[in-house]
Amino acid sequence: MKNSKFMIQLLAMLPVIFIPTMVLVVATLIVDAEEAAFDKDIAQIENDFIETEKSRIRSKINNMVDLVEHRHSIIKQQLHDRIQRRVEDAHKVSRALYDHYKNELPEQQLKELIIESLRPLEWHNGESYIWIVNYDGVLQLGADYMRGLESKSIIDFEDLSGRKVIQEEILLAKDKGQGFLWDTFTKPGEPENRQFQQLAFVKGLGFYDWYIGSAEFLDTATKTTETQLLEAINQIGKGATDYAFVVDTNGNLLLNYARPDIVGRNMSETDDSNLHDLFKMIIKTGLSNSDKFISYNWLNPKTGTVDSKLTYVRAVPNSDWVIGSGFYPNMLERGYEAQQLRVKTQHQQKVQYFTTLTWLSLMGALLIAAIMSAMFYKTLTKYREGLAENNDELKQSNLDLEQEIIETNRKLTTANEEIRNLAIADETTLFANHKYSLKRLEYEMDRSQRYKSDLSLILFEIQDWKSILEGLGKSNTNQLLVEFSSELRHQLRSVDILGRLSVDDFMILMPGINVENANHIIQRINRVLEDKSFMLDRPVKIVISAVATEYQPGENITDFLSRAEDLMLAGKDLADD
Repeated sequence: MKNSKFMIQLLAMLPVIFIPTMVLVVATLIVDAEEAAFDKDIAQIENDFIETEKSRIRSKINNMVDLVEHRHSIIKQQLHDRIQRRVEDAHKVSRALYDHYKNELPEQQLKELIIESLRPLEWHNGESYIWIVNYDGVLQLGADYMRGLESKSIIDFEDLSGRKVIQEEILLAKDKGQGFLWDTFTKPGEPENRQFQQLAFVKGLGFYDWYIGSAEFLDTATKTTETQLLEAINQIGKGATDYAFVVDTNGNLLLNYARPDIVGRNMSETDDSNLHDLFKMIIKTGLSNSDKFISYNWLNPKTGTVDSKLTYVRAVPNSDWVIGSGFYPNMLERGYEAQQLRVKTQHQQKVQYFTTLTWLSLMGALLIAAIMSAMFYKTLTKYREGLAENNDELKQSNLDLEQEIIETNRKLTTANEEIRNLAIADETTLFANHKYSLKRLEYEMDRSQRYKSDLSLILFEIQDWKSILEGLGKSNTNQLLVEFSSELRHQLRSVDILGRLSVDDFMILMPGINVENANHIIQRINRVLEDKSFMLDRPVKIVISAVATEYQPGENITDFLSRAEDLMLAGKDLADD
């Protein structure tokens, strides 16, 4: 009898032990999950700052490379035009003299008249001049330093690569009448075993089996322009830690704001092994067209100390230049430490909230457990007195428990529904949902305002959306949107935010991107969509209407969105007109 009473008391105490223990276990798991999320957020903040800075540096260097490549293409075109014009003018003079005196002067005297009339024509201190060679390879007119070769055959002349340059010129003049060719040749005042790349233009005279030509060295044509480009590049980052530097593929350092003492030196010949290895790595990385950043220690012009630096380098196509720029990660610490402090404060508030909630839950659990224990004790006591007498009470207790389970399941269902509604992803398209899109927009606007960084917003809608929906049906349209969103993500960076503002209105939030680059991205997306079909079993083409705008400091979210929507409406009105 005493043993059964003890067992009843022990069983009645189980809820008092079990329920509070479970509350403590669940609370501990929640706090541990919050701590893990906090640690991840702290690490992500630093990573986001570094990735944003990498994106900015990469964009800057790519723009510089495009500028230099464009200027070089202009130089070569101008070089073509200039050389051809010289030869055409000399050809006109020669032809005029021949036509005027061919019946008045002996042939040899007329030849000498033509040669001496063209001899004074020279440019760049004698580097460029007019030459005349006959189709047998005999030099008739050359530069002053070549006078000793006049009236002699130079048909077997070879450049350093072994090309028979004079024979190529003769074939070009005879077969095509005129044309350009690149070769190498010696310069006045330079060693004879050193030759320089030049562009030549030759044209047959039409008499005496002569052809006339002129050339200009590429390095002479580019020297002035490259000096101007170096100064322009230097001014872009002068005084900042993200200055640009330029080195050629031979190891000559052409520009470096932080180390003017070594500018002009050849890093492949320096006695400093660290500098030698560093610039060897820079040149190798630039020529490889790698998109990765390299890390090394370098002088920080802001602090005057040697700090760790991340640098992006790229070679200029069709040039021997390698351009690079980088940043010092420790210079970003002030920016992301402030954000980390804010996240830490929010974390502490959450932990305090969870702690308070845990104590309240524990007190509630103790109260519920005490009530349940009393009920169990009473029920078990009556059960001991007689199973038959307590049968109805036991059934009622079971009904009460079932009702509690039903109510608990209802609450869990409601909680799960609320969690789904608060999820950041749109279940249909995997875009960020409306609520999260606006929340992230406010966050990026605040960061852009605080760090004075670029922030662009692209609004777009899918043209003929209603027709697509009617033609495909809801299920197929959802699948189309999934494929469409996946294609969009391939065209964007990982830091860009894709959001769905309404049924057919979408947005792309692009930190660190100005409106000009955002418009380039719109053009790139449109080009991809032109060649892309979705839904292979029922091919569908998607056309979007998009506008880009850039955040203006001081704007609130309503003004920013309204300005973007006004641009979208203006674009529609212009299209309708």
